Amino acid sequence: MIRRGEQSFARLGRGYEEAVQLLFLSIGIDARLVGGRSDGGVDLQGRWRLAPERSIPIIAQCKLIEKKCPPSFVRELEGTVARLSDTLAMLVSSSDASSEALTAIRCSPYPLLFLHYSVEQPTLKAAFLNDSLLKRHPGLHIAHRHSQFRDPIPVFTYNHALIKPI
Repeated sequence: MIRRGEQSFARLGRGYEEAVQLLFLSIGIDARLVGGRSDGGVDLQGRWRLAPERSIPIIAQCKLIEKKCPPSFVRELEGTVARLSDTLAMLVSSSDASSEALTAIRCSPYPLLFLHYSVEQPTLKAAFLNDSLLKRHPGLHIAHRHSQFRDPIPVFTYNHALIKPI
């Protein structure tokens, strides 16, 4: 079945990328949309301001999917980040990661961060980073903000300070 107009896969995917761009602003990432037919596996590219004096380059691949995120998406992202030096690669998915994908992230020699970002109630539901990222940026950590009305929300800290929105 071919979808047209507002429900086309391309339009839905671009809408998800735009939503992720807004999420990034809330966690201190200034990123521009790159995605397109020849995006080289990069949907967003920019810098994450961890602290006033510290920022790092990032690329992100966004996946608007219904099933759990598979390890093939991690391998695809590794292929993209392998061409770049000193860059954090983020895999942002509308669904949670499979256990195999989490294992692939954990074992990767590249600095990777997985984000489960729901568009239904725009919420960052989960975040997972690997040891390679922690070795390069040891002050970066994921904490959780608790609320009596919903599940804990991942928040990012750098050297024990909350990373500020842009």
